[in-house]
Amino acid sequence: MTVNLKKTEIIVFRNGGPLRNTEKWTLNGVHVEVTSDYKYMCLLFTPKLSWTSAKLKLAAQSRKAINAIKRYQLPFGQFSHTDMFKLFDSMVVPILTYGAEIF
Repeated sequence: MTVNLKKTEIIVFRNGGPLRNTEKWTLNGVHVEVTSDYKYMCLLFTPKLSWTSAKLKLAAQSRKAINAIKRYQLPFGQFSHTDMFKLFDSMVVPILTYGAEIF
């Protein structure tokens, strides 16, 4: 197996503060970049394992889905409450509950 070092990044989980000067990561003598956040399966991981940024990103995606539902109403007129709940359950709830087991 070969590792593409141009696409490879490392995240160091710690309680905070900058990386020490002695923390240099290499693979086969080539420097590997350290990142401050890492996206894995649409969830955002940070060095402190804080879920704030992940929750904010999911909330923003949910707002986009709610706005899409509102745009769908324009050509059809006002949806009934039942239809609105169905659209919410099918378009917004999956975004909000994605990765909820981890939180």
